[in-house]
Amino acid sequence: MAEESIDEKLTAEFGKIGARYEGITTSTDLRKAFEIIDGVDDTRKGLEDGAKDDEYGNPGVVKLSYKKLKKKYDEAPSDEKPPFPGNSIEEYIEIKVQQAADASHAKANVIFSFLTNSHASKEIDSAHGSS
Repeated sequence: MAEESIDEKLTAEFGKIGARYEGITTSTDLRKAFEIIDGVDDTRKGLEDGAKDDEYGNPGVVKLSYKKLKKKYDEAPSDEKPPFPGNSIEEYIEIKVQQAADASHAKANVIFSFLTNSHASKEIDSAHGSS
């Protein structure tokens, strides 16, 4: 089965009339739409798949990378250490997925703010007789 396109995922989530996704009516909807566009769920799946051991018991590439990062972090002088992201591979994956979602949400918030502010500005101009 072919992977769903972004348009198919957005249509499934929000419905579509012509080129417009009819269910995107709030900032929360806009955030979810950007998560779909940016592939946040795919990020989670990729990280989780990469953390799994293969059929021979060898650790996945994400697990190996995490172990190397953790070892390097543990060996660094304590005065140079920022907080390490997660105490386990599961926490690390959750933090990375949340970072991806946060980036999607920031884009959505900017667009929602622009649309809301633009609409409010037009209403204020209209109320004062300007255009």
